[in-house]
Amino acid sequence: MRLEVTVYGFGSVFVAHDGNETIAQDVDLLIVHRSTYAASCQFAILCKRRLAACVADAHITMLSAGEEQHFQFIRMARAVRLGAIRADHIVDDLRTIITAVPNLGKC
Repeated sequence: MRLEVTVYGFGSVFVAHDGNETIAQDVDLLIVHRSTYAASCQFAILCKRRLAACVADAHITMLSAGEEQHFQFIRMARAVRLGAIRADHIVDDLRTIITAVPNLGKC
């Protein structure tokens, strides 16, 4: 099994405010992992820890792909895909996600 998660951003940091900029109090992130198998869940937890260490005031939700499909979280929250984190490229992938969004943090 290839260990990989997809990271999404949602909430006030990722929504256009049409000139009415507000200062976000937190950063809302979603991690979607492929399955409920132990290895997939453990990798998602590792990614959550690494993201939390890089992003101040992060609120991180984790869902399996099946859970996300059931709840339609991405659609309902109007989440924005930030990228994927692969086990064999975790440092580079984290850096890419963090630097893709202004003021998100530094690893």
